[in-house]
Amino acid sequence: MKNGGEVFADFTTSRIIRSLEASEPLSEHQKLLVRDVLLAESAAQRHSVDIRLFVPLIFRNYYFCIFAGRDRRRSTLNLQAARWFRTRRRFSRLVLLFLLLCGSIIFGAVLIWGAYRLKSWLGIDLIPGWHFSEFVANLFAFEVE
Repeated sequence: MKNGGEVFADFTTSRIIRSLEASEPLSEHQKLLVRDVLLAESAAQRHSVDIRLFVPLIFRNYYFCIFAGRDRRRSTLNLQAARWFRTRRRFSRLVLLFLLLCGSIIFGAVLIWGAYRLKSWLGIDLIPGWHFSEFVANLFAFEVE
């Protein structure tokens, strides 16, 4: 009886051969090399404990899998954590940039408003007969005819 890796290698090899048959058929040597690569890959991924149970019932089938072994995911988990940190850092930079932009706009508006109020308080008339407050009032005033 074949183990799971051999079944997977045979199935995948047959699908590769079928899909390439019309355009570029593989030689027997190439087929064996593909199967060997798939077997080597499945051998590298074996667990110390690999229990697979299949329970056929009347209307449904159930399976149970128990795997145990050395944790080989450490580098993948570290890479995911680094990506998450970079994403969070990039997001916090965007939020900081947005807040700085909003703060700069508000600060600039308050500064211009303060300079205008100071100019008005001192009685300085830069453009005779024109006032910014009247301009803003006329800008937002709606005339209904």
